[in-house]
Parts: sequence; C-alpha cells; structure tokens
Amino acid sequence: MGTLVGNLKPIEDKSKKKINVHCWSKWPIKVRPEEFLYKSESDINSSIARSRNMYYNSIKWEFDNRLDIYSESDYIDFLPNTLLHIYDEIEESKYILQLKDNWDDEGSPSYKKSTWIKTIKFIINLSNSALDKCDLIIPRPKIYHGSNGSIDILWKNEDFRLLINVPEDIESSATFYGDDYDKQKIEGTFNPGKLNSGLLLSLIEL
Repeated sequence: MGTLVGNLKPIEDKSKKKINVHCWSKWPIKVRPEEFLYKSESDINSSIARSRNMYYNSIKWEFDNRLDIYSESDYIDFLPNTLLHIYDEIEESKYILQLKDNWDDEGSPSYKKSTWIKTIKFIINLSNSALDKCDLIIPRPKIYHGSNGSIDILWKNEDFRLLINVPEDIESSATFYGDDYDKQKIEGTFNPGKLNSGLLLSLIEL
C-alpha cells in the first residue's frame, strides 16, 4: 500500500513499500503530493531537503539584496539594491532631523521625526510600486526641509518638475504641483499614506 501526502486516498500497490511522510516542518515548502507517488523514503526526504534549501536561498537572497532604512534605532522599511540612488537620498535627508528650533535665525521650528518618517515611507512605497507594477526605476528626488516644519520632495529634469510637500501635521494631506515649464500642469492634494496612481504616472514621464 503506497501512502500519499495530503487528503488523497492511498493507491493499492503491493510491489511498493509503505512510505510514512512526516510533514511536520514549519517551513512553507511547496511539494506536490503526486511527486511522492511510489518514491522511496530517501527520495522523498531529498525532495523536501531541496525545497527547504530553495526557501533558505530565496530568503538569503532577499536579505543580501535589500537596503534597510532606519531612523536612529527605529526600523522603517527597506529598498532593493536596484534603488540604491533612492536609498542614498533618504540617508542624506537625515540632516533634516538635526535642525533645531530657530535653525535659520528667523524663528523656524525644528522638524518632527514623525514628519520625516511619513515622507520617507511615501517615497519607499512609491519607488517600490513603480518597480513592481511598472518595471520602472524612478529618478532620484531631492528631499529637503520645507516651511513650517514640512518636508519637500522634488523631482526635476529638463522637461518636467514635480514638487510634493508633506506637512508637519501627520493627519493633514500632502500637496503636489507639477508642470512641463509650459502649458501642462498637475496639482492637488493626496494622502501620503496611500499610493497615488496619478503621481506614479507623472513620474513615468520624468
């Protein structure tokens, strides 16, 4: 009697030894039940081992090819290595968090960590979505301090520019304005916590 994995019924086969497969592993190993038909126990163990190694290797590849982003000791998110230019800009923008009250000698306030994190999460989500959904690597923006504790994100080239302002108030909407230096322009507000397809399409044109 041969034993199958899963809910399938055993198939009568007197020439084969009964196989007892222990599927106790916690790893999400994907093995089709039919692969175990009439195989020896050593063959089955080898199949499970290969699947486990593939899982380990995929996890290792992900960790070896990711750029983790932190704010001090707080983990925020990560970017793939292909978006190293975005990661570099994010790292450089950390200077904003070092600006103290009255940093410009004109009474301007310092910048909240929550504002910076909201800005960075938006850039990460937009960059990853462009890569995953459109196979697009967006250009590197400029992230810099804005007015009244807000943070600006600017994409600019010879043909188009897009400016996004993320306000200090975590509940307030962000604003954006883009144009081609001539007749075409876009502007409006949006929730930076959600991906805005209009902004993504605008960036495709950059």
